[in-house]
Amino acid sequence: MSYLGVATLDGADLSGLSGKLEDGATPHNGLGGLSAIAWAGQGNNYLVMPDRGPNAYAYPGGELVDKTKSYINRVHSVQVDVTQDVNHGWLVAVHLTGTTLLGSATSLTGSEYGNAERRYFTGLSSGMDAMEPTRSMRLDPEGLRVASDGESFFVSDEYGPFLYQFARRSGLRLRSIRMPEAFLVRLSAATGAGELAGNSSGRVPNKGMEGLAIAPDGKTLFGLMQSPLLQDHAVTLDGGKTAVGINTRLIAFDLSQCSGAQEESCPSRQFVYQQSTPATGNSEMLAINDHQFLVMERDGKAGDASIKLVTMIDLDGATDVSSVQELPAKDLPPLVNPVAKRVLFDLAATLKAAGQPIVEKYEGLAFGPDLPDGRHLLLITVDNDFEHNVPSRLYAFAVDPSDMPGFKQQGFGPGR
Repeated sequence: MSYLGVATLDGADLSGLSGKLEDGATPHNGLGGLSAIAWAGQGNNYLVMPDRGPNAYAYPGGELVDKTKSYINRVHSVQVDVTQDVNHGWLVAVHLTGTTLLGSATSLTGSEYGNAERRYFTGLSSGMDAMEPTRSMRLDPEGLRVASDGESFFVSDEYGPFLYQFARRSGLRLRSIRMPEAFLVRLSAATGAGELAGNSSGRVPNKGMEGLAIAPDGKTLFGLMQSPLLQDHAVTLDGGKTAVGINTRLIAFDLSQCSGAQEESCPSRQFVYQQSTPATGNSEMLAINDHQFLVMERDGKAGDASIKLVTMIDLDGATDVSSVQELPAKDLPPLVNPVAKRVLFDLAATLKAAGQPIVEKYEGLAFGPDLPDGRHLLLITVDNDFEHNVPSRLYAFAVDPSDMPGFKQQGFGPGR
């Protein structure tokens, strides 16, 4: 694995929106951080996605919604160029080419944004529907993968966790994929503290489904939680302030066998990914083939002492734990095998050696077209949390084929 270079993306997006968000400082057309990146299957074209919007800046009444704001969810189209220069080594550049707002052709609970043809999803945490959760306006998108048709993409929503499919050109939601009840919280609330106090199972607030991958043939969608579920001993009972669990669930959906209308039920399997420590979580996963993946595992710190790892996992030989209602904090029961795991490279050490600062949130992973020398191009993006005047970074790496002998590039087009 070799570090190639870094590019930055900042400024306004191409949404055409104007004005400021509730904090009075963040523009509606703010580009945002790059929480996810996905190759679009055509040369140097990619989709990148910010998350729910800024929540670091206070505003009157903002404490009632965890300082979230009415940032309209969106995806951006970008071109990423990685070229070799005889005199300067590798050059990395990223160019914004379009912005698509995410919406629904049917009504969304809590939505005041949109028109007669569509309602927009926003990051405002109060926009939930307790009776029909998938009609909720609120959306915290973290994972992004382009479907094999090349005309749509999947998004994982950390609020649910939910899985949605959107049309690439219009940004309209096409369908929802039903999550198992074990992943969902019984009580939705506008604050993390409210949800944590009202639930004993389901995802931990703000630690939902971060990782999303799609098999190269497009037939299986994989989701990886950021941390263990509440019933899997994610935290101690001291108000949820201490993480203790390491057994995190990974779920695989068979997209070829889904049934239903707007919310589809798809056969699924569940596996266990074991965190390196209770302090680390997962921010992304990426398919190498139909059973091997890269995972971005990191802590919530910046600086040289922080933990930022890119691991390689293998589902072959792992136990399906779909029927296991509760996992222990650490040691798994006999005959329950987690996914095989090894560290592919230490991202923090690699970037430090290249003279790059170690930031908190490395969140996006994507392969691109192979480099001219046959090595695999790996892109890693950074979520800047909408910090004012802080650009989002995109790093490029080259992975030797011998490090991933089973690598298969995702295919796109009719019949996939």
